[in-house]
Amino acid sequence: MLITGGRGRLSRLLGVALAERGHHVVASSRVPGTRFIDCREAASAACLASFDAVLHLAWSTVPALAERSPGSEWEADLPWLAGMLRTLSGLPHASRPQLVFFSSGGTVYGEAPAGRASREDDPCRPIGWYGRAKLAAERLIDDFTHACGLESTVLRVANPYGYLLDPAKPQGLIAHLLHSAQTGRPAVVWGDGSARKDYLAAADLCEAVARVIELRVTGLYNLGSGESHTVDEIIALVHAISGSAFAVEYREGFAWDVHCSRLDVRRIEQRLAWRPRISPHEGIARLWRVQTTVS
Repeated sequence: MLITGGRGRLSRLLGVALAERGHHVVASSRVPGTRFIDCREAASAACLASFDAVLHLAWSTVPALAERSPGSEWEADLPWLAGMLRTLSGLPHASRPQLVFFSSGGTVYGEAPAGRASREDDPCRPIGWYGRAKLAAERLIDDFTHACGLESTVLRVANPYGYLLDPAKPQGLIAHLLHSAQTGRPAVVWGDGSARKDYLAAADLCEAVARVIELRVTGLYNLGSGESHTVDEIIALVHAISGSAFAVEYREGFAWDVHCSRLDVRRIEQRLAWRPRISPHEGIARLWRVQTTVS
């Protein structure tokens, strides 16, 4: 298995989870090193033909950073993806690995329909540049898949959590709240706390991805917990689990931030015979134990 964007925390967790299931995992990065091959080498025909699956997580932005540099993904991420797709298409069919692309269930749809969760066949109306770029990547993959017969899987992933993050990184509500619980510093929340999101435990995500590869499942799927929680509900859980009464500073939200993101995950549950097992309470409690142990 090749994992692009190998230095990312989620990429590393996926690599460990797949290795524990007996898979040989190689990671690539724009910054190569002793544990990572160069991303340019990884995109070569000889390298790609040596893998059974490519998990494409490499991406240059997160939602907040995408808004600061609108369209930057069309200069970096999308050309790199197009080059890899061309290379895959040029390989003999027997040598082509399955491509698994990690899209964004929290941004590509825009606001969830009134009264229900977003389904894979719903129209996508992203309101931010990050979602627009991920959707453009999906469409590029779909074009190559149909025109060239590639085996591809697109996973519209909810908000993953369950791993520690750099407090300076502008992403990851749960990790930032736990950092505030540990340090006693106020937690900054953008918006009034009523925004509703789907939070998926990393262990559940890793299990689903492993099944996608092992069953060689292709197509488009939402990958989430199947539930949604408001920001205030998550804050209350962190307060209760940590026992910390850290303050919360609510600031004006961003126009590009989806207020209600809910994912219908029945398609992937049925296809994989898989269901998410870890509730937000259990997942946050696990991460809190890890954070207090390593500090």
